[in-house]
Amino acid sequence: MKQSFEGVSSDHAGAELEEAYAKIIGGTVRGGFGDRGIDIVGIAKDIPVVQIKRSWQNAEYFLQREVVPGRFIPVIVGDPGQITPDLKQEILTSIREFGGWVAHDIYNREDKLNYIADIRNRLTPPAPKKEMPDNPLGRKMADFFKK
Repeated sequence: MKQSFEGVSSDHAGAELEEAYAKIIGGTVRGGFGDRGIDIVGIAKDIPVVQIKRSWQNAEYFLQREVVPGRFIPVIVGDPGQITPDLKQEILTSIREFGGWVAHDIYNREDKLNYIADIRNRLTPPAPKKEMPDNPLGRKMADFFKK
């Protein structure tokens, strides 16, 4: 069931949405004015923080102007809609795969998830390459083929 936010200030409605998602995915609400993009903390080891946005327009603005290289913050967009037992896992899986979750009632949902993934991939530095251990036999064979 969707929650109605009519007649409520946008700050208050945002706080209610943060509380709703904190109950669904776990974690603690830390949001508020000047939260530096962190609304909920302590969700999972691989998802320490998330940003909650009520609309795609606000999420897009956040992704374009607030997120900085090397510091991608996953974003959850829209109203959670019908709360089912599987919703938590769906949201966490989407965050791991795309870097965010977009409510089912948002137009072009898949395109928006791919957009979030693209932003995440451009801002997140690649994992460091693992150095191969020193292999004397391999080095001798490489020297052999140089001759």
